[in-house]
Amino acid sequence: MSTNRKGIHNRTRHILDLLYLTVLAVCITRRILDTTMFDVDWNDTFILIMKIAVIAVFAARFIALRKGLTLQKVFFIILFTTPCVICYLYLGKYYALAEFGWLIAGAFDIDFKRIARLYFALSCSIMIVTIVCAQMGIIENLVFYSGDFARYSFGFIYPTDFTAHIFFTCMVWVYIRQSRLSWPEIGIIGALGVFSFAMCHARTNSICLILSAVILLIAKLLHKDGGFGQKLSKVLSISAVAVNGFCAVFMILLTYYYNASNTFMSTMNTVLSNRLELGRIGFDKYNVTLFGQYVKMHGLGGNETAPSNYFYLDSSYVNTLLRYGLVVTAAALLCFLIIGIRAAKTRDSYLLIILVLISVQCMIEHHMLALAYDPFIFLITASSMPARRISSAQSKKHRSSRKR
Repeated sequence: MSTNRKGIHNRTRHILDLLYLTVLAVCITRRILDTTMFDVDWNDTFILIMKIAVIAVFAARFIALRKGLTLQKVFFIILFTTPCVICYLYLGKYYALAEFGWLIAGAFDIDFKRIARLYFALSCSIMIVTIVCAQMGIIENLVFYSGDFARYSFGFIYPTDFTAHIFFTCMVWVYIRQSRLSWPEIGIIGALGVFSFAMCHARTNSICLILSAVILLIAKLLHKDGGFGQKLSKVLSISAVAVNGFCAVFMILLTYYYNASNTFMSTMNTVLSNRLELGRIGFDKYNVTLFGQYVKMHGLGGNETAPSNYFYLDSSYVNTLLRYGLVVTAAALLCFLIIGIRAAKTRDSYLLIILVLISVQCMIEHHMLALAYDPFIFLITASSMPARRISSAQSKKHRSSRKR
């Protein structure tokens, strides 16, 4: 009887996992397409169906699998989801944030590598189709100019949005492959960084891609050196756990106290393409609130001509703080802190590298809580096992079977 119940439970879990991944795939596809020049009409009926599906699949998994939930798991589900939903209900805006929260809540106990593979497949497929359609003239290939540089968007609404997709897709691939990354794969990541600068003049993503290739190259060279590699891992663990919070505090304070008469700050503002000045304007116009406020932004996305009232909060940390509020910002940073601590405990060096690179990228760009770009916050509820631990477990299992 117990065997039958276990079989039914496993089948139920399998079906619910597939339903969740299907809903997630639709949501990711929709959000990525929204960053392209494809003029997709998401009518009210479709949006309503997706709202119901997102909540229903979470509720179904929660009810059916509740016996496997511990207080710790429930806490992680509530940690990010509740502030996101409250922010949406309080403002009547930012449904994308609430959707993100529900999807993260529904990901409990699903192997994160399944989510990573799904995201990678969708992101690559949509990027390839978008690039091809842009080159064929099916959709517009916007061209922006920065001095003498022509910046191509390759069918996306803005060059940095395109290169951000490249960056996060590469990070997902690094997570999937980890120690199995080959020299050519690392070379491709570096080459994509060079391409991002040459064709899109996207400095942040270009630097992050090239930097990731260099760090991965060093990690691969040190992989066989257990002694020094272990020491490096300890240093990396300590810095990676703290880096997200440090980057957030540094960027928020630098923006809040920005003073154009200060030579250092003025130089930093120029290097960062006026991000400090725009962020300071944001702090002047809007107060920091608990659950956010509607911040009307006018960017260049989807239009080659800059609006006369251009105003955009590019830094993820400043953007999240002013738009979503203090509670959502704190919850997001706490989630990444917990994910970093877990990675440090399991010595998942590749995840730690990814977290560091994303933290740096989010100082300049606004993709930290965007489903179309960054799936790594799903690790707060989804299950994960570093490749090193998996291989160790498989090795023990193999030795055990040989003894029998």
